[in-house]
Amino acid sequence: MVFPFTADAHFRLKYSAANMRLSLSHTLPDGFSIGYNIGAEWDGEIPAPAYFYSVALGIGLTDKFGMFVEGFGLLPEEGDSQRQFDAGFTYLVLPNFQLDISGGIGLNEYAMDNFLGFGFTYRFSIME
Repeated sequence: MVFPFTADAHFRLKYSAANMRLSLSHTLPDGFSIGYNIGAEWDGEIPAPAYFYSVALGIGLTDKFGMFVEGFGLLPEEGDSQRQFDAGFTYLVLPNFQLDISGGIGLNEYAMDNFLGFGFTYRFSIME
């Protein structure tokens, strides 16, 4: 959560900004998994939220390599919706450290046309 009074006047937002997400995933047979998210976010520039969603299908190719396809979008209360699709690959470097690369396209005129992404994930575990 971001509060407007916490920033210098030059960087101050008009409204408080926050986001809420509900993330779920399920393991399916034969190395498949499905994950989905829904939520809302406020950008601090307008008081109305934008709602987002995603659905991703993961496929384990080997013990270390995987791939995924995902559909996602943003549904603002004010403005035009954005729908996008991406796909990519994952590589498990260590049991708790993963790299990924992806690329995607916009599915309507309000979404980004094309994009590439690279990321990493580290899972912090309290108990092993």
